[in-house]
Amino acid sequence: MGASGWRSAAPSQPARPPWQATAIEGLIGDLGSDDFQTRDSASDRLTAMGGAVRKRVESALTSSDPEVRLRAGNILEALAAEEREVVVAAP
Repeated sequence: MGASGWRSAAPSQPARPPWQATAIEGLIGDLGSDDFQTRDSASDRLTAMGGAVRKRVESALTSSDPEVRLRAGNILEALAAEEREVVVAAP
């Protein structure tokens, strides 16, 4: 509880274990790999992780590597499309 006796609001997402944050950063780095399969796999894996990686992927939009920026944008578009599908399918 805070000094006023009220509990502070819980964070919107639980903290990730350090290994998970490191894995996400590694996958974002792989978006710029020289190897096509590595880039493609990283894109697929980050997309599959869903909205939990949104902020980290958004930060990749400012990368100096145009391939990373392109793939980050594609991932964010895919995540947005999935969210729209969930909203439409909701009762």
